[in-house]
Amino acid sequence: MGIDGAEKMSLMPGCELRGEIFTQRDGWVGCRFFGTMVVKGRLVLSPSAEVQGVLVAGSIDVEQGARVEGICFVGPHGIEEWKRYLETRSAG
Repeated sequence: MGIDGAEKMSLMPGCELRGEIFTQRDGWVGCRFFGTMVVKGRLVLSPSAEVQGVLVAGSIDVEQGARVEGICFVGPHGIEEWKRYLETRSAG
């Protein structure tokens, strides 16, 4: 599953998604997500969010009750750091 260039990504409570999501805008997560999520803007994880995998975002707000397991790359250089991490893993 892939989403690219959406105005704003919203993953509503009650759904479960697996795979990869890439968006140039902001994102809001209220569901279960397993995989890689790359959000160029601000990512908000609501209290009902359960995320496992890789998160890459310009900024992340994790609200009380949200569950996150995995690795996060946050900030203005998050995407570059994530790419470097991928290169290091594939080389080693």
